[in-house]
Amino acid sequence: MRFCLYLMCFLLTSVSVFSQQTTSYKDPTTALENFEFKAIDYTSLDSISRDCINALEHSLYHRFDKAEALMKKVALQTASPLSAPARFHLLSELYFYQGKYSEYVRFADQIKEKPELYELAKALAAYPAMQISFSTDSLLIPVTIRKHSYVVATVLLNGKPVRLVLDSGANFSVISQSLSQKLGLKPLADINVLNSVGTQVKAPVGLLDSLSFGNVRLTHVPVIYTAKDNVFKTMHADGLLGWDILKNLTYTADFSTWTLMIRRPVLDTTAEKNLFGIGHPVLVVRSESGNLLNMYFDSGCNNVDLREKGAAKLGVYKTKKRPGAAFGIGKMKIGLFRYVKNFTFQINGQSFSRKSTYLSPVEHGSLGIICDGVISNAPFQKGRLTVDYLNNHIGYNETKAVNH
Repeated sequence: MRFCLYLMCFLLTSVSVFSQQTTSYKDPTTALENFEFKAIDYTSLDSISRDCINALEHSLYHRFDKAEALMKKVALQTASPLSAPARFHLLSELYFYQGKYSEYVRFADQIKEKPELYELAKALAAYPAMQISFSTDSLLIPVTIRKHSYVVATVLLNGKPVRLVLDSGANFSVISQSLSQKLGLKPLADINVLNSVGTQVKAPVGLLDSLSFGNVRLTHVPVIYTAKDNVFKTMHADGLLGWDILKNLTYTADFSTWTLMIRRPVLDTTAEKNLFGIGHPVLVVRSESGNLLNMYFDSGCNNVDLREKGAAKLGVYKTKKRPGAAFGIGKMKIGLFRYVKNFTFQINGQSFSRKSTYLSPVEHGSLGIICDGVISNAPFQKGRLTVDYLNNHIGYNETKAVNH
């Protein structure tokens, strides 16, 4: 499920600024879309543009102190067209999604703005910051695989066992209204969330005392709760375990044995860098034509989608139309949908093929980059999928099938 609280417009705002200053080398906007910072000719850019791009690179590789200093510097250059997207990036990605709510409020007050998440950040700033601890370095736990690729784990919320779908597409963890009442949660503030069919839904946010599963325990955890229970019921779950939790772990989902290995993240300089983003994870894959595609990684959906800009990178492709339905929290759409035929892509040198890929009009973004599509667990259901946010890495190994 995709709960993009914001779709940043950094590239849409700055594309003309960057492209006007670029000469014979790669347009920075193209390089940024593929996270290829080495392909940028920095000598052709002014100092504000260089600072902004360097801040984005620091953000992607978790050098948040350096990113914050540079992005704040750009944000305060109010005469620059990059000031507004820099303020947005600083507030949403470097403060809010990093759990730095007091810093969010202070900077918003400094620039005399009240962004959409201001009231929630102000409420969360009054509580202790979320803390995570590991009882062991690693632990293997059983999980359930639903609809071929949903991973459902038993999680304790304030000590109560519930079933949550591991959903990297949810910025926050999400539960139903009825479950929130059983847990005794009180709303801190309401926010607008964007569901997977492109509709905004208003939902309250509460605060869990604790969340634990396997060898992991977190305290003071924000959680969204929605009045819609029916979507969770179709997933045989009580809610979603979001990216706010998952990015703090290194985990391997084994779809053949229905198990989940949870590990304490450890720095690995040899890992291939293909996973980026802060509040919204993006997996970089290579198309059959050799072009790189940045795909929003959403383990809470069960398919692979392409956008028009992503399909254009495939070279020549064919489409077909067929009736269908798209579901999201609070909304369902029924209609005639377009599909791309025979989409092939590579991850870590391994090829994956999809006979039919939905051509979606819904845009999703991370760090201002509008994604080429969405990818879920679905292509990886014949083996082990490892998600390692600390090392910017997603890996996959195919295994033998096991009957369940």
